[in-house]
Amino acid sequence: MAAPKEPNGGRPLKFKTVEELQAVIDEYFEYCDNRIKEVHTKEGDVIGINHPAPYTMSGLARRLYISRDTLVNYSNRELFSDTVRQARDRVQEDVETRLMETTNQAGAQFSLKNNFSWKDKREVEHDVNLDKTREKIGAFLDDTDDPEDSETSEQEDTN
Repeated sequence: MAAPKEPNGGRPLKFKTVEELQAVIDEYFEYCDNRIKEVHTKEGDVIGINHPAPYTMSGLARRLYISRDTLVNYSNRELFSDTVRQARDRVQEDVETRLMETTNQAGAQFSLKNNFSWKDKREVEHDVNLDKTREKIGAFLDDTDDPEDSETSEQEDTN
């Protein structure tokens, strides 16, 4: 028998409880924190060193066996919103930390802009002198031909 459909007609949820979702999220962070990288020594030996993996939203979604869009949908559900928000905040903190620790910041900046709504902000100061602006507008208007004057001069030219 098939799993019951969602009330809106969508697929049934992969995670039925916050605890199920949290357990897999914890597994993801545990994996990232304890990733082992094999390194070859000068002597030719292979040793494993702890080499934590960066946290990413795509990596989290992949570990959950769902798409990033589905992860966003879970964050919009009241039952799961706090759990997903906390995981998202942890990923964001990791990305920010790596941004501060590296000279190649483009990847971290891309992630922050696309996953966490960060924006480049440019501040521009405007100092407007209204008296000078009015003078310039007045001078401009004085230099332009009046449409009635141009019709009159056109008629004189044809005569």
